[in-house]
Amino acid sequence: MSAPDVDALFEKAYKLLSDAEYDKAIALFSEVIGRSPNLEGAWGNRGYALLEIGRDKEALADFDMTISLNGQDAWAHAFRSQALYHLGRFEEAL
Repeated sequence: MSAPDVDALFEKAYKLLSDAEYDKAIALFSEVIGRSPNLEGAWGNRGYALLEIGRDKEALADFDMTISLNGQDAWAHAFRSQALYHLGRFEEAL
């Protein structure tokens, strides 16, 4: 899949996320990640969708990956803390 195709797929996934179609967004972000595994936005957005539907452990893994790709991503750090909080890992969430 060429870069424009991945970009179009990412945009479609982001629209689904914005429309709170979390399961569909997760599926498309997963496809994006499969084709472009270093695209930090796909990891972070999939993590957010997972967090929204209570799949906190999976969300945490996605936020960890986002941070490994870009340690300066403030949203990933914030949502990682939220996932940790939901998992009862309060000290780590601080």
